[in-house]
Amino acid sequence: MFGTSSTDYQPIQLYQLNQYGAQCRLLPVCEALRKNLYYYWILHIPPGSMSLPVIPDGATDLVLSPDIEDFSAIYLPVTDRFEIPLSGPICYVGVCMRTERLSWHFSLSIDEMECLQPGKETTDAFALTGLLKQVSKCRGDDAIRSTLDQHFLSHTKSGDSETAEKIFDRFINSLEPESLRTISRQLNVSERQLRRLSESALGLSPKKLHRVTRLQQVLSQFCSPEQTQRIDGFYDDAHLIREFKRLTGLTPGQLKKMAEIYNSSE
Repeated sequence: MFGTSSTDYQPIQLYQLNQYGAQCRLLPVCEALRKNLYYYWILHIPPGSMSLPVIPDGATDLVLSPDIEDFSAIYLPVTDRFEIPLSGPICYVGVCMRTERLSWHFSLSIDEMECLQPGKETTDAFALTGLLKQVSKCRGDDAIRSTLDQHFLSHTKSGDSETAEKIFDRFINSLEPESLRTISRQLNVSERQLRRLSESALGLSPKKLHRVTRLQQVLSQFCSPEQTQRIDGFYDDAHLIREFKRLTGLTPGQLKKMAEIYNSSE
């Protein structure tokens, strides 16, 4: 939800929260969970209403709220920018998860997760009632982080990765602007198998996954105070602008101005 580069998640979207007075803190997961989770986040929304713009990325966010009984929601990867209406004061606790590793925590398929309604339906499907009660009793961010670590450690499957998991670990970490055929050969699987695995595990085709990953690589450079002038992965400036607009709803110039606001406020 807060943006990513190719192999690491970075809070490059936090500049948007600055505009609304919201406060967000990112918390690291324990070493044993880093293969499956990226980080935890705690978001405090001030009194009033706001609409939070979300830049697409390849992660899945599990969102809880200790302020609402039985509330949880799952946000799977998308390719289009969207907004989430929020009303405060309220606190949300999120778990940024590696989408390709969801089966290590949940028995539901991607298709089944997509059909879940936020609230009790999601809470029951993921058996989160106990976790919500524990989080609501926590005092301070460190206590929340410890509670989440304990929960996900106890619900993480043990054993070696399956073939599909190994394929995606390699696939996601080696994404480059090459043809699907070339990537398939590198991973020693057929194009059809790669496409099927991608859509089944992530809900995205390899092509769409590559587009989102490439955009996040660019965003990581683009929003950095030390950004370079050259941005690779696009044919020309027109291609870059079209892709930015299609996936985020913003032009590179608009995004740069927003990033400068965030960077200057640090």
